[in-house]
Amino acid sequence: MQERYLGDIHDYYKFLFLKNLSIFFKLRIGCNWYLVKPNNIGHSEIKKNDGEKRSYLNNNFDLDTKILKEFLPLKNFNNRIMKNFIKNTHLKKFIKFYYKYLDHTNRDQWFEGSIQSLKYCNYVFLDPDNGLISNDSKISSRKKIKYILTGELKKMYQKKLNIIFCQFQSFNKKHKEMLISKRDMIMDEIGLQINSYVLRNRVSPNTYYISLLQKGYEEKFNKFLIGFSKKNQKVEIIEI
Repeated sequence: MQERYLGDIHDYYKFLFLKNLSIFFKLRIGCNWYLVKPNNIGHSEIKKNDGEKRSYLNNNFDLDTKILKEFLPLKNFNNRIMKNFIKNTHLKKFIKFYYKYLDHTNRDQWFEGSIQSLKYCNYVFLDPDNGLISNDSKISSRKKIKYILTGELKKMYQKKLNIIFCQFQSFNKKHKEMLISKRDMIMDEIGLQINSYVLRNRVSPNTYYISLLQKGYEEKFNKFLIGFSKKNQKVEIIEI
């Protein structure tokens, strides 16, 4: 996640999901933003001009007017300051945010800090730029900060947390093929199963919320996903 994306269409659906999850379970949900600075990734990242999918703010959305009202000022690039947003948003009632910057030089300490910060949250949502990647991937450590590592999922799961993470649509695989590859990677590398439905947000590009739940949590969480998808035409559930 980068500050320039704050308040875009993907953020809207993310917070709509987390707020509803909090209300359903009557719990404050942890959110680790995997917050990064473009200059810590590379020059090509700095030149990107994404994060401007905000035309939804001009439409008559009625799913959550409070979120919309808070996101309207974020159309101005200069207002996208994470600390200010967290300080003022009503969402802090529903979400505990971890928003320290991740850098390739401090990853282990940063991750341990996230676990300490969110250890009392029953559910933790992980929100990287891209999604999940293998620990053994050959891409540079700088570019890896745009991803969750499979080893991080394992460590968090061992702390008895229920994990939900955001995965962006692959540009070279169909969505079902991509999801199956993530499922197999999780099983092969860390021995865990995706044990709930996957939530698909049908906005461009599609995002997917994939969950690793502690034993005994599956039925009620799936009930929530089904109910949430029925309230939102842009959302569907997928079984893999």
